[in-house]
Amino acid sequence: MGSRWVSGEFAYVSPEKAQSLQSNLARPGDIVFTQRGTLGQVALVPEGVFDSYVVSQSQMKLTVDQTKANSHFLYYLFSSPAQQEYIRQNAIQVGVPHTNLGILRDTPVSLPSIDEQRAIAHILGTLDDKIELNRCMNETLEAIARAIFKSWFVDFDPVRAKASGEAPESICRRLGLTPDLLSLFPNRFVDSELGEIPERWEVRAVGDVIERLSVGKKYEQKTVKTVGKVPVLDQGKSGIIGFHDDEPGVTASTDSPVAVFANHTCYMRLIYFPFSAIQNVLPFVGKGVDTIWAFQATFGKQAFIEYKGHWPDFVIHKVVVPDLDLATEYSKVVHSMLTGC
Repeated sequence: MGSRWVSGEFAYVSPEKAQSLQSNLARPGDIVFTQRGTLGQVALVPEGVFDSYVVSQSQMKLTVDQTKANSHFLYYLFSSPAQQEYIRQNAIQVGVPHTNLGILRDTPVSLPSIDEQRAIAHILGTLDDKIELNRCMNETLEAIARAIFKSWFVDFDPVRAKASGEAPESICRRLGLTPDLLSLFPNRFVDSELGEIPERWEVRAVGDVIERLSVGKKYEQKTVKTVGKVPVLDQGKSGIIGFHDDEPGVTASTDSPVAVFANHTCYMRLIYFPFSAIQNVLPFVGKGVDTIWAFQATFGKQAFIEYKGHWPDFVIHKVVVPDLDLATEYSKVVHSMLTGC
C-alpha cells in the first residue's frame, strides 16, 4: 500500500474460500487502510483488475456510498496531511500503534457536494497521472545513465573498439561519443585482480572511492510530521517517512548530490535536496571522484543477504576506477539527464 492503487505481489484464494470471507472482501471503489504499524497508509481499490480482494487482518476497508461521496475524493481526503495526522493522533498507543473500524467510523470529514467532490478528484487524479508519468520517465533516464556507465566502465566498449583498430569516426558514431570524449579512453588493456582492465585504470575497494557523511540528528516515525520543510528518508523504496522543521542533517543540491545506502535493505538512491534520515540510512559522496560516478560504480554492488547491517560488506567490494577526467565527464553527460537541468 502507500500508493493510489492497491498493487503489488498477491496471494490467491479459491472462489469458495473467497465466498466464506465476504466480510473481508474489498471491491473496486473501496478504500483500504492500514490498521496497525505504519498508520495512515491508504489505497483505492481500482476498477478493471480483479473483482474483489481479500483484506488481511492488518487492514480495514471502507465501502463508499456513491450517492453521498466519491471514492477518489475520499482517497485524496484521507491521504491529506490533516487526515493522516488525525489517524495517528487518535490511534491506540498500547503495544504496536493501531486503529480500528470504530475510530475510522468516527473520523470527521468535510464533504462538499458530490459534483464538487468529482471535480476535485478529477483535478487531483490528473496531477497524479502527471506525477506517475514523470516517475516513469525518471526511471527510464536512470536506466539510460546506468546503461552508459556499463558500456564505458564495465564492458569497456570504447576501449575495446580502439584496441581493435576501429576508426575513431566509426566509434564515435556507433557509441555516441565526441572525439574529445573518445580521446580520454585508453587503447589497450592490462591484467588486474579483476581480469583485464583499461590501461592506467585501477582496481580499488568501494571504501576507497566514497566518503561517508554524518546524518546529524536521527529521526523515527514518532518524531516526524506529515508536513514540514525537511524530508526524512527511510530505508525503503517509498523514500520519505515524514518531515520536520529543524535544520537538515545533510545538505544536498542539484549541483552537489549526495548518495544514500540503506544499511539493512541495501536500497540506494541519489538525493538532490537537503534531508534528514532515520537510523541506518547512510549518506556518502565520492572521494577523489565525482559523486554521480561513485554512485553508479557502487549501485547494486551489495545484495540484500538478511536483515542486518550491510555497510561493512558493501565497502569491501572492488570497482574499476578510470582517470578522474573521464569519471567527471561521465557525470557531466548524465547530470542533466538525471536532474532535468
